[in-house]
Amino acid sequence: MTEAYSMIGKRVTIVHVFHSHALTRAYRHELFGREGVIVAVLRNGKVALVELDGDQWAYPAGVRRWSFAWDDLEVESKSETSNERAMEYRAGFSWKGRQAVQHAVEPGKAGSPGKEVGLCGHGARPLPTCGWSVNFSPTATSACPSCVRLAKIKTSDRGDDAEALLAS
Repeated sequence: MTEAYSMIGKRVTIVHVFHSHALTRAYRHELFGREGVIVAVLRNGKVALVELDGDQWAYPAGVRRWSFAWDDLEVESKSETSNERAMEYRAGFSWKGRQAVQHAVEPGKAGSPGKEVGLCGHGARPLPTCGWSVNFSPTATSACPSCVRLAKIKTSDRGDDAEALLAS
């Protein structure tokens, strides 16, 4: 229980909304990927009260503080810098029949509005998600093999350990 109370004031990212209360899960689409700060620990250390970042008009249902189970949160720690470099590519999607293919898109490389180009050269559409972008996941089954290979080459050209970056 003491360990949970030491988390007050730390920054978090909402990565799931599977284990939290049903009222919180009802807003999962609007809460997923949001960031905030832990302001209190509730229920004997089992639940964190998170104050979301952003303006008042941007809060889901107008609520600024939400309670989350710890398993739904990713607590930031400064030692995970390699993880941030692995997530530098945004995800863009194209369709092959009924199956979505995930492409790696560099953040500054935009084509026409709503249409961007992946590392492999295919057109890719980002998910419409209120001002933030989903990160490219090289381990996803729908990931484009060419984009995974090219992302590996680009990170190794910079001198980073590409295998470690793409494994996370």
